[in-house]
Amino acid sequence: MGMSELILVGIVALLVFGPKKLPEISRSLGKCVREFRQAMEETETVEVEIRKEHPALPRKPAELTAKEDEHDGKQ
Repeated sequence: MGMSELILVGIVALLVFGPKKLPEISRSLGKCVREFRQAMEETETVEVEIRKEHPALPRKPAELTAKEDEHDGKQ
């Protein structure tokens, strides 16, 4: 978003919410963004830990899987 778009959004927010509510809404929005970022970082940390504890299992080549499906009657 460019500067002109941000100014437009600010003016619309000022008109919709009024000058008294705008600081409160801005604080709430900032708090939500911080909490969201923190949750994303925690999720990434947990994912890395899980991948370290449980390395990926080796996968079967596609040809072997297709042959097994044919023998089982699946296609």
